Amino acid sequence: YRETIRKAFGACAEEGIPYDEEIQIINTRGERVWVKTIGTPVKDEQGRITGVQGSFQDISEMKKVELELRSKTQRMDFLLKATGTNVNMMDPEYNLTYVDERWREIYGDFHGRKCYEYFMDGVAPCPGCGVPEAAETGRTVVTEEYLLKEGRHIEVHTIPFRDQDGNLRLAEFNIDITRRKKVEEEKERLRFQLLQTRKIESVGRLAGGVAHDFNNMLAVILGNAEMALDTLQEGQPL
Repeated sequence: YRETIRKAFGACAEEGIPYDEEIQIINTRGERVWVKTIGTPVKDEQGRITGVQGSFQDISEMKKVELELRSKTQRMDFLLKATGTNVNMMDPEYNLTYVDERWREIYGDFHGRKCYEYFMDGVAPCPGCGVPEAAETGRTVVTEEYLLKEGRHIEVHTIPFRDQDGNLRLAEFNIDITRRKKVEEEKERLRFQLLQTRKIESVGRLAGGVAHDFNNMLAVILGNAEMALDTLQEGQPL
C-alpha cells in the first residue's frame, strides 16, 4: 500500500485534495494491521498548503468481520447458484426491499416496485401467493410459480421474520424445479398413455367375449337350421 498512500498524500500536499483510504501497515510489534487513514491540507492565510493533517484508526476487527461476511456471502452465492435458488425480500404490502444479483441482471432495478410488478408485469398479487398467509400466520408457506420471462418453474418458500426495528418482513427462497416439473409431466404423459392402452385392451377383451358368446349362439342356430333342412324335401318353400 506504499504507492497508494504516496499518491494520496502527494495529491493532498500538492493539490489540496483530501484523502480517505483503507490500507495495511506493519506496527512496531511487527503485526500487519488494517487502518483507516484520512488527511486534509493545512493552509496559511494566503491559501498556500503548508502541511497535511490527518489520523489513523485501527479497523482490523471491522475488516476481519467484513472479510468473514464476504466469505460467507460468496459461499452462500455459490450454494444458491449451484442449487438454482434465488432470494428476494419484501414488506407485507409486496414492496421489494432486496433482490439477489442474478435476478437484478434479468429484471433490472427493483427499488419502488412490488414483487408482482417486478417479476410478472402484473397489476395484482399472483393467484395463490403465499405472502398473505405467511404474514398472517407467521409460518413458512410453500407455493409454486412459473416465471414466463425465464421459462422456468420455481418453488417459492415464503418465510416471515422481524427486522432489527421489529417490522414484519418476508424472505422468499425460490428453488428451480423446472427439471422436476418436466419429469412429472413426462410421468403424467406416460400414465395417460398407459390408461389409454388399458382401455383399448379392455375394449378388445369385451369384444372378444361378445364375439365368443355370439358364436355360441350362432352355432346353435346354424346346427338347428341344418337339421331342419335335412327333414325337408328339396324345393319346399319352408
